[in-house]
Order: sequence, then structure tokens, then C-alpha cells
Amino acid sequence: IKIWDISTEQCIKTLYGHRSGVTCVDVAHDGSKIVTGSADKTLKLWNVKRNYSKVATFATNGHTNTVNSCKFNNTSTIVASGGGDNVIIEWSALNAKQLHKYEGHIEPVKGVTYSPNGKNIISVSTDSILTIWDNSLHSEITSFACSGRITSVDCSKVGSNIAIGDGA
Repeated sequence: IKIWDISTEQCIKTLYGHRSGVTCVDVAHDGSKIVTGSADKTLKLWNVKRNYSKVATFATNGHTNTVNSCKFNNTSTIVASGGGDNVIIEWSALNAKQLHKYEGHIEPVKGVTYSPNGKNIISVSTDSILTIWDNSLHSEITSFACSGRITSVDCSKVGSNIAIGDGA
């Protein structure tokens, strides 16, 4: 993982820890942590305030294939990850323990994000399905087919718009 200072256009730090290529990264809303996912099937949590030191590895009973997407929730206390094993996993960013596993996609999950109110996870998969999950019930609320091969997702911080990347 490379950390860049955009004002100087210089790489200021390189982080080592994954055993395979890094496939996704997210920065906590308060800027204090970074989470990364990898083809090595793990996520790693890095502490920005402590010179980007590695804090934890999320792996126990985790993904059985590449981690394709990772995202902090609105309070940066939980991380959602989507993997090549077709599942979404929620992890505690406080102790790296698995909290919940969401199953339903039939192809690799390529993107995960949280709704603005933090009550839902939104996931997309190469099966062209967008799914909205209820965080409190840990179940699917709805899903619908989108055209193309979906590669990423994010949602508006206000309103009800969801943007998806189409890799067709």
C-alpha cells in the first residue's frame, strides 16, 4: 500500500503486510485508520496516527477467496468486505472479530458500501445483482438485476441515489 501526499505529489510511506496483491482500500471517516483487502483472502487494519502501523488482520473464518471490496461504516467501528467467495462479511474494527456473514450472491461480490443512515449494506456482484441488506436483521431487504457486469458501488450521502460501475 502506498501513501501519497497530494500537495507534494510524493509517496511518503509504503505499507507491507499482505502476502498477495492489494485489491481494495478504504480510509475511516475521521482519517485515523485505513483498511485494506487482498488476494491473500485477508483484510488488514492500519493506524494512521501511529505511523501507519498494522493493528490487526481480519482472517478468522473469513473469506475463502480474494477480498474485492472493503468499506468502513459511518462511525468507522465496523468494516464490510465483499469477496470472490460470493459473500459479504462484517467485521469489528475494534477487535477484528467477524460479526456477520451475508450470503445470497451467486458470483463474486465486487463492491460493498453502507447507506447514508448506516442501517443498510449495499452490495454488487458480477452476477449483475444489486442487493440491499438490513444491518440489524442481517438479512436481505431487496435485490434487483442491473445491466452489465457490475464492478463497484457507492451511494449518495444524501438522498436515495446509488451509483454502480459497469465493467461490461
